Amino acid sequence: MDRQFILHKLNGLPCKDHKINSLAFVQYFCKVRIEVHKHRSCICVNTLSKELIEAYSKANYEILVEPAFSFKIGQKNLKLCAFLHSHNSNTAAYVTAFNPHSKKTSYSLNLTFQEKLHNILSSSAHVFFDGCGTDPDKVWPEEPGFLILSIPELNAINLGKKFNQNAIVWIEKNGAPKLVNLIED
Repeated sequence: MDRQFILHKLNGLPCKDHKINSLAFVQYFCKVRIEVHKHRSCICVNTLSKELIEAYSKANYEILVEPAFSFKIGQKNLKLCAFLHSHNSNTAAYVTAFNPHSKKTSYSLNLTFQEKLHNILSSSAHVFFDGCGTDPDKVWPEEPGFLILSIPELNAINLGKKFNQNAIVWIEKNGAPKLVNLIED
């Protein structure tokens, strides 16, 4: 068997006569979406923009408990670590249902999405706490969210995807919160 045929079998790439379709190859290995239009093809990069990553990174994620505390992506936070420890949790995720696909959405529609997320969490075994993401530059309005303790990372990712979020925040005990990109490859 030749190398191209093996790659096809391993990766499920479409091929014709054991030759890899070049667009499928680029799409698979470069993690981009290729759209074929009537007269041309274009490559659409599926990733968070630099501006969105910056907005997520600058945001303050406040957890509304007594006493309240906040954390930032990429910065280890002793209060967050202590909070996880006090609840015997090694992991957590911060998830919101506001502004799907990072598109500003009406407050009433956002509340409907957030209520659905709350209902899902309430019917699960997960312990969760109200939170609020705030933008220090005030470009984005405040976004309620939930800090969900001991949720497996894959479950948190799926929950974020269910509400069309571009990212969630993943937290491991004694580690810095990190941004997890949910945009489909």
